[in-house]
Amino acid sequence: MRRNPEKDDQSVQSIEVSFDHSSADQLDELRRLPMVNDAHKAGDKFKLYTEDPSEVIDAVIAYAHVHSLK
Repeated sequence: MRRNPEKDDQSVQSIEVSFDHSSADQLDELRRLPMVNDAHKAGDKFKLYTEDPSEVIDAVIAYAHVHSLK
């Protein structure tokens, strides 16, 4: 079986984010962001899994702005 190099370029990557304050709903809300495959809470951080990190970073910035998070 041959590997497809284009498929390898789209492998899942992770992004870790934290905010100045948190709420019980944040994990579920972050899981629903565009292009997030999954999300986990690790201490005071959230680990988001995606195939498109730049798209997720934009969505996290917009999420933080809407919820007045830093």
